[in-house]
Amino acid sequence: MTALAPFVYSRLLEDIRREFPAFKVVPKVGGFWRAIARVMPAAKHFTTTLGNSIYVPSDWASRSEEEHYIILRHERVHMRQQKRLGLGWMPLGLAVFMLLYALLPLPIGLAWFRYRFERTAYVESLRVHHELHDASEVRHQLLVYADFLSGPGYGWSWPRHVIISYFTAAIRNFVRR
Repeated sequence: MTALAPFVYSRLLEDIRREFPAFKVVPKVGGFWRAIARVMPAAKHFTTTLGNSIYVPSDWASRSEEEHYIILRHERVHMRQQKRLGLGWMPLGLAVFMLLYALLPLPIGLAWFRYRFERTAYVESLRVHHELHDASEVRHQLLVYADFLSGPGYGWSWPRHVIISYFTAAIRNFVRR
């Protein structure tokens, strides 16, 4: 296992701010997030990216810098996806992203776009684990992420065995490089 060097997290924050000048990390507090949590209780535990803002759970401050680093690398992927979908204009990208993420082709089960967006971000998370940890930890995280993505938190977006195969192939690519 390689420890996260002290400057790595601060460099990531600088890089994100350079790429997304309006970037901010915001706690999930207030009526909007309480309403979301009533409908989707698990949402209060997830990090959510909406445009340039990354909304974090209430326990964010108690999490390690390594966890912050892994999560922000994942969420930066979503920021890039949203920007790309908006042809560089984040508000449009967020609207298109949300439409695709939440509704197409199905809101629950076989949600291709949700699966596609998340698998790309989780591959980045796995890349970080590969950079910091041994193969057994990477494999463990692969299974955790496959369970998340194929489970109720993501609306059973795609079959678990397909996700595992995709993530396994992605990890093989890390090892080859």
